[in-house]
Amino acid sequence: MARKGINQTTLAEQITMSRASLSDGLRGRRAFDTDELEEIGQVVEVDPIVFLLAGGVVAAAG
Repeated sequence: MARKGINQTTLAEQITMSRASLSDGLRGRRAFDTDELEEIGQVVEVDPIVFLLAGGVVAAAG
């Protein structure tokens, strides 16, 4: 019976560790996605300014 108890504890520990790893992985992925979205947001904010400046230069040259 003692052996079975040890196995159950080990299984419970493995499940706990697996859940912790999964949670860490998901947290890491979410952080990565957030960073990606921030980068995309920066690009979206910068592009219209670049296009406006380019348009102004073209208008001045024309």
